Amino acid sequence: MGLWYKVAKVEEPQDALRTRERYEFLQRYDGGVRVIATSYDPLSNRWDRRQDYMAPVDAKGAALSSHYQLPMPVHFSISRFGPFGVSYYVVALDPNYQWAMVSGPSPKSFSILSRRSELEPGMRAPLEQLATRQNLLKAPLQWAVPDQDAAPR
Repeated sequence: MGLWYKVAKVEEPQDALRTRERYEFLQRYDGGVRVIATSYDPLSNRWDRRQDYMAPVDAKGAALSSHYQLPMPVHFSISRFGPFGVSYYVVALDPNYQWAMVSGPSPKSFSILSRRSELEPGMRAPLEQLATRQNLLKAPLQWAVPDQDAAPR
């Protein structure tokens, strides 16, 4: 839970212009997770903010009763429009909870999230190597420029 920043991603057409992406994950009373996604669109000079609902699911898409101590990869379904969900997978997670690798919903969709808007020095190469070894990169990884302007709350 908490605030995470998208520090690297494989560019997808619908996400290509989004910058300064961050996600706030908030535990819900029903075991699901409320996701507040914030990003900046430089063409329109506007911040975009949306809310989604996320829940851990099993291989068949059925909601799991608990999301604690799930083995990797953790499968999540994110719902924006009623019962229809989009699948995402947490495929690697730092033992100290400082970064996470996320894939889905398309084969080319991949990103690295960090607890800070900038990774620790020297972390880019090892994380990119890990993603390559796990065959997660289907296109070049684009690293985010460190965020200088705070997003609106």
